[in-house]
Amino acid sequence: MPHPVAAPAPRSAPPPACLEVRAARLPLGAMVLRRPLLRLVPGAAPCLAFVHLQPDVAALGGPAGDIARHLAEGVALRMLGALADPRGATALAWGEDRAGVTAPHGPEATPPLLIDLPARAIQAGMVSGAGPGSVAALALDSAADPLAFAALAEAARRQGWAVALRGLAAATLAWLRPGAVAADWFILDWSEALCEPASIAALRLLETDRLILTGCDTDAALAWGLGRNIRIFGGSALEAWAAGPGGRA
Repeated sequence: MPHPVAAPAPRSAPPPACLEVRAARLPLGAMVLRRPLLRLVPGAAPCLAFVHLQPDVAALGGPAGDIARHLAEGVALRMLGALADPRGATALAWGEDRAGVTAPHGPEATPPLLIDLPARAIQAGMVSGAGPGSVAALALDSAADPLAFAALAEAARRQGWAVALRGLAAATLAWLRPGAVAADWFILDWSEALCEPASIAALRLLETDRLILTGCDTDAALAWGLGRNIRIFGGSALEAWAAGPGGRA
């Protein structure tokens, strides 16, 4: 029997109505973090693999816990609504101020999007507006039951989405049974604890071409990932490159 990844999180209670009203009034762009994920191959120039879109409820005064989770789900559902319009998808990817500029994939193009989504959006069939290469990034607890996760991933693929599992870190790698979890991508957060023997042993079970290493804020983190043949990275150093003259994030 597969070892569970984590216990499923309980469904959060709705936040106070005033917070939901404020969230609905804020422009969507003010509640979305955009993080470029770059493909790094030795001997080649970095290129954009995905734009990672994450709900950000900090503008509401820093709610925490279940309230933050519920509000973030609401932002994610608004993002899905915006994807139904190609112009909305472009604005989501580049920001309102960048919509219409020349992007790496051509004028007005929307790059592949990797979006933090709640599992219920897939279960309810709300993700039909996927663009080419779209990836739904699901929380680690959604894979607590590998069979249920496999059904969820299949439902996402029928609606045009690949599936990533987010929230992996040194502390949670030991819970993962990659052969039992039907994800296309695994998003791994960098920390020095990944260099410890237990983490290295767990990583040997993962196919490196399905790993995305985030939190790469130092050259040491990038060197560690490249040394393990990881090819897609996110982090502050990469964001600085992408925002500069040579990049387009």
